Amino acid sequence: MWIRLLKKLALLLAVAGGVSITAEAGTANFRYYRFTTVSVRSGFNNSVQLGEFAFFSDGQTITTIPQVSNPGGNNPEGEGPANLVDGDATTKWLDFDREPVVFDFGTPMEVDLYGFTTANDASSRDPVRWYLEGSNNGGTWTLLDDRTGDIQAVSTARYVAHEWELTSAPDLPQLLFQVSASGVESSSAVRVESGETATLTWTVEEATSATVEAGGSVLSTQTTGHLDVSPTMTTTYLLTGSNAVGSRDLEVVVYVGTTVEPVVLNEFASDVTDDGGLLDEDHEPSDWIELFNPNPFALSLTGYGITDDDALMAPWMFPEGASIEAESYVLVFASGKDRRIVGGEYHTDFSLSKNGEFLAWIGPSGVLQVLDPYPAMYEDVSYGRRTETDGNWDHFTIPTPGAANDTDPGAPGALVELVTPPATFTTSIEVEMTTDSTGAEIRYTLDGSLPEIGSMLYTGPVVVTSTAQVKARTFESGRAPGEVAAAGYVKLASSLTNFSSDLPVVILENFAAGDVPADRTLQAAEFSLFEPDAETGRTTLTSLPTESHRCGIKRRGSSTLNNPKGNYRVEFWQDGNDEELDVPLLGLPEHDEWVLYAPFYYDRALIRNAFLFGLSNDIGRWAPHTRFCEVYLNTDGGTLTESDYQGVYVLMERISRDGDRVDVDKLTAADDEAPEITGGYILSIDRRDDEDLGFRSALGHPFDPPNAEPQPWFNYVYPKEQNITTEQSAYIRGYVDDMEAALYGSEFTDPDVGYRAWFDAEASIDHHLMVTFSKDPDGLRLSTYLYKPRLGKLSFGPLWDFDRGMGPDYDDRSADPEGWNPEVERAEFFEYDYWGRLFQDPDFMQQWIDRWQELRRGVFSDVSMAARVDAMAAELAEAEVRNAARWPGVAPNGGALSSLSGYAGEVDHLKNWMEQRAAWIDTQFVAPPVLTPGGGRIESGTVVTAVPTEGTLWYTVDGSDPRLPGGSVNPEAISVGNGTVEAVLFDEASAEVHVLRPTSSAPGALAWTDPAFNDSGWLTGQFGVGYELSSGYEPYLSTIVHDGNGGGPTSVYVRVPFEVSVPASGFGALKLRLRYEDGFVAYLNGTLVASSNAPASLEWNSGSTAVRADSLAVNFAEIDLSGMTNLLVDGENVLAIHALNDGDANATNTGSSSSDMLISAELVAEYSVTGDGQLVLNDTTQLVARSYSNGEWSGPVEATYVVGKPATAENLVVSEIMYHPANPNAAEEEAGFLEDGDFEFLELRNISSIDTIDLTGVVISNCFDFDFTGAEQTLVAPGGSVLVVRHRAAFEYRYGSGLAVAGEWGDASLPDGGSNLSNGGERIVLTAADGSVIRDFTYDDAAPWPVSPDGDGPSLELISPFDAPDHGVGTNWRASTEDGGTPGDQPAGSDYDSWAAGYFSPAQLADESVSGPMADPDLDGLANAIERVFGSDPLTNSPESLPVAALQEIEGETYLTITFTRDPSVTDVAAWPQFSSELEDWSEESVLLLTLPHDDGTETVTYRDAIPATGNERFARVRVGSAE
Repeated sequence: MWIRLLKKLALLLAVAGGVSITAEAGTANFRYYRFTTVSVRSGFNNSVQLGEFAFFSDGQTITTIPQVSNPGGNNPEGEGPANLVDGDATTKWLDFDREPVVFDFGTPMEVDLYGFTTANDASSRDPVRWYLEGSNNGGTWTLLDDRTGDIQAVSTARYVAHEWELTSAPDLPQLLFQVSASGVESSSAVRVESGETATLTWTVEEATSATVEAGGSVLSTQTTGHLDVSPTMTTTYLLTGSNAVGSRDLEVVVYVGTTVEPVVLNEFASDVTDDGGLLDEDHEPSDWIELFNPNPFALSLTGYGITDDDALMAPWMFPEGASIEAESYVLVFASGKDRRIVGGEYHTDFSLSKNGEFLAWIGPSGVLQVLDPYPAMYEDVSYGRRTETDGNWDHFTIPTPGAANDTDPGAPGALVELVTPPATFTTSIEVEMTTDSTGAEIRYTLDGSLPEIGSMLYTGPVVVTSTAQVKARTFESGRAPGEVAAAGYVKLASSLTNFSSDLPVVILENFAAGDVPADRTLQAAEFSLFEPDAETGRTTLTSLPTESHRCGIKRRGSSTLNNPKGNYRVEFWQDGNDEELDVPLLGLPEHDEWVLYAPFYYDRALIRNAFLFGLSNDIGRWAPHTRFCEVYLNTDGGTLTESDYQGVYVLMERISRDGDRVDVDKLTAADDEAPEITGGYILSIDRRDDEDLGFRSALGHPFDPPNAEPQPWFNYVYPKEQNITTEQSAYIRGYVDDMEAALYGSEFTDPDVGYRAWFDAEASIDHHLMVTFSKDPDGLRLSTYLYKPRLGKLSFGPLWDFDRGMGPDYDDRSADPEGWNPEVERAEFFEYDYWGRLFQDPDFMQQWIDRWQELRRGVFSDVSMAARVDAMAAELAEAEVRNAARWPGVAPNGGALSSLSGYAGEVDHLKNWMEQRAAWIDTQFVAPPVLTPGGGRIESGTVVTAVPTEGTLWYTVDGSDPRLPGGSVNPEAISVGNGTVEAVLFDEASAEVHVLRPTSSAPGALAWTDPAFNDSGWLTGQFGVGYELSSGYEPYLSTIVHDGNGGGPTSVYVRVPFEVSVPASGFGALKLRLRYEDGFVAYLNGTLVASSNAPASLEWNSGSTAVRADSLAVNFAEIDLSGMTNLLVDGENVLAIHALNDGDANATNTGSSSSDMLISAELVAEYSVTGDGQLVLNDTTQLVARSYSNGEWSGPVEATYVVGKPATAENLVVSEIMYHPANPNAAEEEAGFLEDGDFEFLELRNISSIDTIDLTGVVISNCFDFDFTGAEQTLVAPGGSVLVVRHRAAFEYRYGSGLAVAGEWGDASLPDGGSNLSNGGERIVLTAADGSVIRDFTYDDAAPWPVSPDGDGPSLELISPFDAPDHGVGTNWRASTEDGGTPGDQPAGSDYDSWAAGYFSPAQLADESVSGPMADPDLDGLANAIERVFGSDPLTNSPESLPVAALQEIEGETYLTITFTRDPSVTDVAAWPQFSSELEDWSEESVLLLTLPHDDGTETVTYRDAIPATGNERFARVRVGSAE
């Protein structure tokens, strides 16, 4: 409790100040030390940096180098926390999120002094307020030094070392002293009236004595206590604690009758960013308001409030119990989140306008301060009082929330515009600058340095004659320096003025910085991108760059790090500092980090990475998007010449967390509990970086590949190792361990508790398949990534680095397109690490085959892959010639699989390699069958021919899979062709085994082999059975029979119950497959059927007669039992195995000295099938077919045959969306429906007037996944609708049963539940059975879309659905007229009867005088039929619905206008204007002036007469009649 109080105190001090501790410097002895920056020199800028950090003891520097982390931090490449202890002050630690840095010495380290060195640049990032803590467990922290009050004297000079004492070290007594009165608790002072009582509360620890005194009188000597006092005059109370080291004291004051000054509004900010602004507890930038208490005592904030409403209505008020410390500050975030919890962050229910608005501070006595309005605000600049006693206000470019406004006042200086954009030139270029402020002067530099007041003064265009990076900003009296504007100007050799390319071109200019570094340090540079002209298609270097920015560059790669043609990482920077800048390049989403990949030794076709990444994206698995370009790199500072040409590059996205890249949630340091802590994470399997430790799982994964070095590690990619918190690291490591426990457990194939509960099999199969296809020698063991979304499963991906795959130059390990694995130095793709266990699951293996054969019919087809390669090669046809000339030593030279030479040979070799590779993989599996025709719309009676390519074809006509999980035949499947079928009676992955290690002959010699034997007391598990005391059998074992204590068993009994569902009499063959060491005897239903290495006289404790080698034991031995099929019975059967281990029999069955034992089994039968392949289809049918041969299945071929009209864009619309239902009512909650999302639904409508349509094959995607194939409702009558719901039971509870519900999407019982419809709007895609798009649109919750459906009760209804309006236009939608929407009903306005049914009761509907079209029950002069057209309520008198005429001046003429409201969803009746001069002849000639849509779907229109009213008498009316 004490530690928590200290931590809380330190955090309070960070924003409130207040408690002053007087102490001598102390000594600490902790394993962990944590340095937390509260503010930097530029106020609450979120970036902090230091060069070095050191600890001292007894005057000596501690030489032990700690492990340094920055949990939750955001460090640029090469500027992580390890730089703080690398002994080099020129490197630095930079954290854009200003999170704590933690030093771990491994064991407790005595410290009495610490220090740091300022970094190389940007003194604005120097810490000036901070605190230091210590811990021995990394979770409980003790305050050691508190420097959160006054700004510390940190030098603005660079590389200056500072040292600091431990002013709060715990060897002195630890004190907590508080005083409370009238509901206000303070650590400094309170106020009372004479005679009132205050309460003193204190705690003293690590002390030998303690006293509480006042005026020299001792009031208590207790170390912990509380005391009521009632002073008659202002009194100071002193708490003192003493021990052998010294003493420490604290004081509190009770003021009596002192005048109270009101709390004041002191400072606020209203244009806050996450780059330089204050972040709230949600790690989000927020407006904020600072309050200051000028009194020397704490005050209650009860009765105080803030408002931006000039009517002073409903101000935001502080909660009961809120208070503010003496002469201190309280921050309130003006975020709109409305949080009022004492002890937590305060958030108003409004936000502040950056354009200026009314703001008032209200106290118990009324309005205390008003700003009406405050001025326009600037980004990350505050507005506040110049001093606490000065009523004058000003801007502060360095805000000080939670502290005195002691920085220089003044609004930011005016912006500089570099009128001359970044450009190239040959002799000179004039750079023109300008600013809007007449009082400002512009100072500039030409060397990339920051302009200061003494820099060159701009007086006119600056003539630049050599390559330069120009930086400029304004200086003006009374204002802060303006933001920096920067631009690069590159001098070209005259020979480059004629250069042109059909590719984009990048120029990297580092301004004479020399070679690009290959270490962690980013080198400052300028990145300029030139793109082909839209008309000529040519890129020239004399045109203006489309993007030109400051950046940092470094070499990247592992074995390719020092290639002559360098690979580069590019990080874009802002003009005035090195903070990240997101930039879009070549049509790709913006980001600050990019890669310029340089194909060189290996990939002389230049396209391998781009090819595979493109394939991955096309199959729905994100991989870096790529663009080809050419690159120039100038490092000598001179003119850019032809010699700076570097060749063809691939601009690539870098693997990073981002909504447009690896789409996992952002983790902050505060995310330490579920669900936030569950994601997202990105890991890699690779070598470790020098500064990282990485990790291996509890089982030692990732394993050391037996045929490759080095052993890889799991590495933290996001969050980085130095940024991940202890809790987050523990979570993801624990998740990996739990996933492995499921994977290697006895029930690993169970979809609910096995590996699939933790592991995304579908995505990981795609990853494995791409790696296997490429035959990448580094695949699965290096450059391998994994990611885990929040509440999601761990998955392999994305892809990275394939230059050595697909038969490249210079590395022949994947030269041969045949064979699964590369030659030497590789991981076996189907055996290495997790994959060996995964492929023991026959369903995982089958899923891999299914996916491969599916992709071979699409993007992996020979034609598709060849076309992709040809397109890329054509794109590079011109540039590859320049690339080859630049690097003649690695010029393209054809390939072993091509008769061509040069680049054409490289491309031809690559295509041939891929074609042969795919063909070889095809031959490893049973080929899929052929269906003719292949699906689509058919006539009733159509004959479909199904032909197996080999073996027997099995098909179903109900959409189910002919293959059951585990590999057996679906009983509903029908066979085609003559052949045999393998029936897996049990396999090692799914069989349940009952195991006994006998200790006597008690079960009887053979009684235990009988099917009827009771084995309920035996151990239950899965194959394999045995043990491993060394290494080798671990992947094969699940049920362990020996833990290594004492001798091992010589005998183990195993019983495997299994069921025969196919008539046993039909089996023609039976095979027993065994992995075993060292011997066995097998019994089928009590009869001995096979044995090996068994003694002639078998006893309960017998050992084997021979030893069987491990290399043989791990492979299945197949034993033919075909002559014993008669032993099988329909229903329950038992295979019993007496497993034998090498050793001597003894009385305790412990006679084996062997280090291992293994027994595992599978039992497979075969039976014959016959059938023809002619299917006559009379109804819509989904046919699923597979070929089956020699115990193996092909992938499925699926075809949907639609008898009738299929759904298309011409006949199907999305007619209603309930994306944010009203909250459940009490009855619904009582029924167990607690979430509003449970009531979501989507309604589709058939807008055909004559055809019933079939939704079979229609898929809803993107928002959620729902396939109508096999759904409860697939046929929709003309004009009818069908519903897809989120939670069937909840939906029917609210809306009743009987509606046409096709099904529900997702699983509402799971945490993600298959995804709710987004309350903020999202994309909805409908595709037809033939793959064509029916609808693709994005709804929204903001205007012009109706806003009331966002949680207020109504749904979104499509206006005039039978006209098939554009679904993506918000004005084509209306809010439903009924709360809850109208699922299953005809759309509002579609006919008079349905409209009337929405307003009138059954009794009223029966009365034509009330509900008839010409009735007027509300007596407002509008018949019901007209009310329907006008969109008004027939039961509410609404004269405002009557049309309004007026005269308007329009373009110098006066016109008669008429305005009325109408409902455009009413399509059978219409309202239109008419004009006349004599009330007899009416003209419909008019001009529509205005259309104003409303949330309820109606619209107000204004028409003008075609004839001016000037000098004429004109009349107007609205006619309602048939729309035809």
